[in-house]
Amino acid sequence: MKNLIAIVVTLFAVNNAFAGDGTTVGGFADAQLHIDNPSEGFSVHDGAVYLNHQMGNTSGTVDIPFSAGAQAAAGLVLGGLKGQAFVSHKYDNGVRWKLGMWDTPFVKEPNDTVNVMFTRRGLAAGTSPFTHQGLTLGWANDMVGFDAVIANPDDATVVFDRNTPDFGAVLTVKQDMMHGKVAFLANSNKTTGTSESGHVLDLAAGVNVDKLTWDVEFLMRKNAITGASAFPTLGTSVSYAMNEWTFGARFEYAMKSWEAFALANPAAPTAVPAVAATTFRNYAGTTDDKGWQLTVGPQCQMTKNLKVRLDFTAKSLTPMGAAAATNTSMTVLSAVYSM
Repeated sequence: MKNLIAIVVTLFAVNNAFAGDGTTVGGFADAQLHIDNPSEGFSVHDGAVYLNHQMGNTSGTVDIPFSAGAQAAAGLVLGGLKGQAFVSHKYDNGVRWKLGMWDTPFVKEPNDTVNVMFTRRGLAAGTSPFTHQGLTLGWANDMVGFDAVIANPDDATVVFDRNTPDFGAVLTVKQDMMHGKVAFLANSNKTTGTSESGHVLDLAAGVNVDKLTWDVEFLMRKNAITGASAFPTLGTSVSYAMNEWTFGARFEYAMKSWEAFALANPAAPTAVPAVAATTFRNYAGTTDDKGWQLTVGPQCQMTKNLKVRLDFTAKSLTPMGAAAATNTSMTVLSAVYSM
């Protein structure tokens, strides 16, 4: 906690000292009350401090995430899997590059919950990488963007040594009433002496009609291990905005569910936020585990900086061979303050 306070105070001092020199400090805190079946509690579910300096077409960005669970004695935990630190530049002709550690573009929902419709990210986001450490090179205008990606192996900070790097590409389209994305990431694993290939494929599209927004996403991942199969997730979400209120619903179906597999295999962590764990990267997707998740609820933009959300999530997971599905539910009240 003391480290976090010191960092925030230092960053605000830097911001004040260089306010006229392109430096900005921001962030958010997402405080929540969650009522699970059968438990409940308070938490600082998500948060971050952002530091950015812009000079002409070049910028440097540092993103320091933090969170705290139900155990107050543990305090706020800094860093983790969602931190960013990168340098980027965009030329006048639209060519751009970014070097460092940055959020994954291979899923529709962003990492930080301040930018998510609901209090929790969905099933698809739970099977995607959080960040990548590498280089993007591309071009963009107001409607179309394309980026080529080369990065360290998925969710890893190691160099290429016995692994080959990840290669990917992202194409985005945005117009007044529609938006879409096609993204593909390929990787190979040579740590076992044999080359195994893996991939992440993300297809997303949406339409905006007046106050209504509808999105669909298909995400398929295959881990780079021997005999692995792809495990796909299909999802859709809809939201309707009315003044300061927004009402939304999200449904996802995983045809091979990592969470359902983890239920039947206690050695695997059941908390999907630990997706970078070795056990997840070793998930073969060869068993008939499946599941679905439905989230509904409103949010209210109470002030420019304060957003309050209340949503209900029902989840059903069926591991291979299980006699019946495991059904759970959760209600979450969230207050998100953006700075």
